[in-house]
Amino acid sequence: MAFQNNEKWLRWWLIVICLGLAYLLGEETSYGQHYFDLPMFDAFQNFNDQGENNIHNSSSWFDQKPRAILLLGMILGTIVHPLVKRFRGRGLFDNPWWLAPTLACLGCVVFSQVGAIPERIDDLNMFSMSAQAFTGGYRSSEMEEVYMYMFFVAYLLSLRHRLKLHKAAAARLEK
Repeated sequence: MAFQNNEKWLRWWLIVICLGLAYLLGEETSYGQHYFDLPMFDAFQNFNDQGENNIHNSSSWFDQKPRAILLLGMILGTIVHPLVKRFRGRGLFDNPWWLAPTLACLGCVVFSQVGAIPERIDDLNMFSMSAQAFTGGYRSSEMEEVYMYMFFVAYLLSLRHRLKLHKAAAARLEK
């Protein structure tokens, strides 16, 4: 999509998304460590607390903080923006039109937050036992990540569809 569009900022936006997704894939797979049975590289041994070839396990600045920013953007773009647009007539960011996600992404945003509820409950320290103990042993942050990645798939598919509609409308106007 990045190279099929003439709009400069849209092209850069799509390139940034692709680079970000490549980074996420590399980080989540520890750059192939578990697939190819690779040893932990020396560069990661000094700071990685889980013995993996990635940097997101080394500091909250590479894991929780970027995740929080991404989740905020997902919630603002998919939930708040359409609501503001519905009641005010214009959204939080209507220009450029392609930046905001559509309601096709809503399920991913909602389920990412539903999947994170046990961890959020634990963060409140209200109970003597972990709410994640009732989840069958999975870490709720992993479920949150799955839906965050699905958000990107839904966003990009939705954007591709909107770009086709946008091109068709522009072609009709030219006639």
